[in-house]
Formats: sequence, structure tokens, C-alpha cells
Amino acid sequence: MFKLVFFALIAYILCVSAASKRGLTNLTITAEIDIRKEIRSLRCSPTGGDHPQKEEACRQLGRANRDLKGLQETDCPFVGIPVTVTIEGKLRNQPVFLTESFLGYCDAIRRFGVVVKDVLPSFYE
Repeated sequence: MFKLVFFALIAYILCVSAASKRGLTNLTITAEIDIRKEIRSLRCSPTGGDHPQKEEACRQLGRANRDLKGLQETDCPFVGIPVTVTIEGKLRNQPVFLTESFLGYCDAIRRFGVVVKDVLPSFYE
């Protein structure tokens, strides 16, 4: 019995250690158009939050650095409505705070990929 508890404890410690090396990712994504605002949360490792595409967003964030360069999505049905995107929180235990304004939602999607895609679908209905 002692061996079983010991090995279970070792396995737990190794899992926690591996997760802490990956680091905590816990972001708030805000998109604003005029006076309308939509806020979504995204957590990775474990995946959670109310982001509509959390699994894919976490996969993309796994390849990104703190400036979130390299997040790209080219398919975009929305055009011509200016939007401001704010992303804040922690990316692999590092603080992140970005605010960028775009001439259209497609530009924001091209910059941030699935991390912002579908955050504001109700604005275009």
C-alpha cells in the first residue's frame, strides 16, 4: 500500500512539474466596436474559459511568444468595421498586455488568428 501511495505521489509531482514548466496561460480577450464590447476568457493547461475555440486558440498560443506574433488566420467573412482588441493576462506565466486597433475585424484576425476569431460574432448579425 505504501508503494502505491508513494508512486501515485511521484506521478502527481511529475505532472505538476511538467505543467508548471509549460506555464500558466490565462488570458482575457476583449474586442470593442464603437460602444459595444465583448469579453472572453481563455485558459490553457488545462483548457478552459468561455472562448468559442479554446482548444485551437491554446494550440496557437503554444507556438507564440509574449508579443503574440505568428498567430494567423486568413479566412475572414467580416470587413470594414473598425475594432480594438485587448489581450491581457498571463501567457506561460509571463504577463501579457496588448491593445491594438484595426480598420477591420479581418485585420485583427490576421494578426491574432483564432485567439480573436469568433469573439464578436454578434456584432455582425
